[in-house]
Amino acid sequence: MEKLNVVLVLLNAKNFNSALSSLNFNKANLIAIVVENGNGIIQIGNKKIPLVSFASIQQILDVGKNFVWLISGIFYDTADFRKVKKFLTVNGIPEDNIVNFEVSSYISAYWIANLRYIEKYGADFFATGISYMKDGLNLKFIPNSGGG
Repeated sequence: MEKLNVVLVLLNAKNFNSALSSLNFNKANLIAIVVENGNGIIQIGNKKIPLVSFASIQQILDVGKNFVWLISGIFYDTADFRKVKKFLTVNGIPEDNIVNFEVSSYISAYWIANLRYIEKYGADFFATGISYMKDGLNLKFIPNSGGG
């Protein structure tokens, strides 16, 4: 499988390490990182990745029409994501190439217990708390024949 060319846009610089550790470098070819006051280069493995400021983002937009743009902001706050998505689409980036790449800084013991249960016993379905609202999931109407 060919690697996807990816630009990581960090709306919150505190997510820098979490976002980088969440990337699958076997499938993603990181082209650049856009971050406030970005200027310089970061070395990841044997590859040098440019750090680009928001003021200099145009240089990536000019060559990055086919790149996948991963937007990492503040968990559960989608207002900034929508603003950046609108900016990117106005500048010629296809909407399908823009991904909300959120990284949660906290995973509760309850979530971990659910994941361990699923790992041990399996599940017929899996939905996060966000999915319940987004997909209108109603557990009263899901048969209890399996686990979920």
